[in-house]
Amino acid sequence: AAEQSKADQSTHAAQVPPASSRAEQPQATESTEVDDAQEAVPESEVEPAPTLVRKTVQLSPEQVITREINAAKQTAEQGLLSEAVKHWQKVLSIDPGHIEARRQLAALQFGRNRWQEALAVLTRGLEVNPQAHELRLLAAKMLDKRQQPQLALTMLKQAQPQASRHLEYYRLKAQLAQQLNQWTLMADSYQSLAQAQPTEGRWWLGRAIAAQQLAQRDAAIRFFNRAKELIQHAPTLEFIEQQLNLLVDQDEATSS
Repeated sequence: AAEQSKADQSTHAAQVPPASSRAEQPQATESTEVDDAQEAVPESEVEPAPTLVRKTVQLSPEQVITREINAAKQTAEQGLLSEAVKHWQKVLSIDPGHIEARRQLAALQFGRNRWQEALAVLTRGLEVNPQAHELRLLAAKMLDKRQQPQLALTMLKQAQPQASRHLEYYRLKAQLAQQLNQWTLMADSYQSLAQAQPTEGRWWLGRAIAAQQLAQRDAAIRFFNRAKELIQHAPTLEFIEQQLNLLVDQDEATSS
């Protein structure tokens, strides 16, 4: 019986593992359970991360022109003249007949001492629009500044715009004609100006001087007197009186 009791105790001891052995058994942790739970979520239920969608806005030609004009002005103000040139050229590539863009580009090139390029810009504009008289006037002014009055006058003689709308055009033509002793052209130019502005004394004075050079005594006296009625500048009035006296003396000398 004693041996049987010892055998039972030995069997019981073998069935119960020691405490240290029980502690070494693997146990599920919280993080593992979370991982298992995450793995159990179907992919279809996971929300995708938001993505940035870029939309391309198509600008109209007019909008592009406006953008380029603003950029040209801003870069010019900043002294970035080469960049300003590119922006004006972009405008003209879209609209070759854009007069203001041609004026600005030509002036910019002329200011950079690239006067031949400036004239080319204006000449091309006149080919596109022969009625763009402001481009012709600007080209003539550039030629005059380059000490080429004959070419400047030739440029202006190529068109006859309405004088009332292009006073500066005829004023420069009259001035160049006087400088080159082309008295008939000078007389015609001042006549157009006087018709456009009848109360402007300097136009009548110009007509008087041209008539005087053309030996048109009576017309010269009439124009000088008309100028005297309209002009208030004292030195100019003195000059007019001198010319009138000279014409009278010449007439008396011829009569005698």
